[in-house]
Amino acid sequence: MKTNSLSVREKGPASALAVRVALYARVSTAEQSCELQLLDLHDYAARQGWEIAGVYQDIISGSKSDRPALNRLREDARAKRFDCLLV
Repeated sequence: MKTNSLSVREKGPASALAVRVALYARVSTAEQSCELQLLDLHDYAARQGWEIAGVYQDIISGSKSDRPALNRLREDARAKRFDCLLV
């Protein structure tokens, strides 16, 4: 039996495919909040029926290439811990 190369998992007895998504939000300063970004991303994932595999948020300038949460996200992507990224 040939298998599909897509990175998806079976979910429940109906064998519906579950997509594992990661959420990433970033703001530049501590006076700002990722809350609204993450609410929208959570809502979108829920409407699609996707499983949230991880949430990553940085409070750091977008001009910085070394962002702690983004670095963890990249490591998790290489380890195939999620199938899709929502930003």
